[in-house]
Amino acid sequence: MKVAFDLDDTLIPTTKPFAIGCASLPFPLHFFLKDKLRNGSEQLLKDIQQDHELWIYTTSLRTPFYIENWLRCWGVHVDGVINQTRHDEEVQGTKHQRFSKAPALFGIDLLIDDQPCVAEECHLQGTQPLIISPDDMYWTEKVRKALDGEVH
Repeated sequence: MKVAFDLDDTLIPTTKPFAIGCASLPFPLHFFLKDKLRNGSEQLLKDIQQDHELWIYTTSLRTPFYIENWLRCWGVHVDGVINQTRHDEEVQGTKHQRFSKAPALFGIDLLIDDQPCVAEECHLQGTQPLIISPDDMYWTEKVRKALDGEVH
C-alpha cells in the first residue's frame, strides 16, 4: 500500500500544539532542522515503512531534500515527497488541477491529513482518506487501524 502523510498540523505543529506533544531533534541538529515531530510519529513511520511505501504529501514549500533529511534524522526513510511545487507541476493540465491534493494522480492509496476538505477530495478521486485532528490523543491507533482496513 502507498501511504502518504501531510506535514503541517498532521506530523508538524504549525497552527496549534498537538494534544500529545511533540519532540525536537537533539543538539545541534535542532538548529538546522527546526521542525518538531508529533509524539508517536517516529515509531509509527518506522513501522509503516517496513510493509508499505511511505510518502509525504504537503502543500508547503519545504523542499524534498529538507523533508527527506529531516525525517532521516528521526530514522525514517520516505519513498517520495510531493510538495506544493511538485503538485502544481504534475496537476497542470489534468483533471486533478482543481484539487488541493491529488493522491490518485500519484497512486496513493491512503492519505493521512488534518483537513476535512481533503477527505472530500480523496473520495472524489477514489483514494482513502484518514483525517487526524491535532487534538486526537489516539491518532496512531487510528492510522494503524486504517492500514489494517478497519477504518473507511
